[in-house]
Amino acid sequence: MAKLLETVDKLEKEGFTVCTDHRVGGLEFDIFATKQNEKDLYIEVKTTRYSEKAQVAIKKMFEYVKSIGNSKFELIVANPPQKKEIYIEDFHNILGDYLNENMPESLRSLSYNTSIEYVSDIELTKINITELEIGIDGTGNIEVTMMTDSEDDEGYNDVFPCEFQLTLDRKFRMREVRKLKIDTSAFYE
Repeated sequence: MAKLLETVDKLEKEGFTVCTDHRVGGLEFDIFATKQNEKDLYIEVKTTRYSEKAQVAIKKMFEYVKSIGNSKFELIVANPPQKKEIYIEDFHNILGDYLNENMPESLRSLSYNTSIEYVSDIELTKINITELEIGIDGTGNIEVTMMTDSEDDEGYNDVFPCEFQLTLDRKFRMREVRKLKIDTSAFYE
């Protein structure tokens, strides 16, 4: 689907009028694109694995487009996306320690004494490694303990989702927090 949308966008930028799921001659093409003084394009987008039935349909599409003239058939074979696993050893502690030492006001204001117990469910969405630093974007959950009344209060725990963009040095020490958004709205409900 991503490859189909990418192809449609590319053709539109090139000045083509684009139609998806185009039915003609008893066939359905993923994309039909037309542009003045250009051959009409009939495009089918498939993954690397397609059935024998799909192979027969593709052959029929090719023959149909060949028979009508002033047209071109394109088969785009897209590799299916692969799940990526990104992991930085001890990252939850690196982030948790930093947050405890630099308590964000959005957490500090929740109680008389707020402490971060753990950062969990970290999902890294982007990593950029240069010679000097490691840029990291992601999401996670921050588990906090909040003391509400006095120093004798045992407190209670809550978990708040967060988004972050930060930079580590090459020894995995916190260099900069470019963005930290903590959603504490559930606390006020």
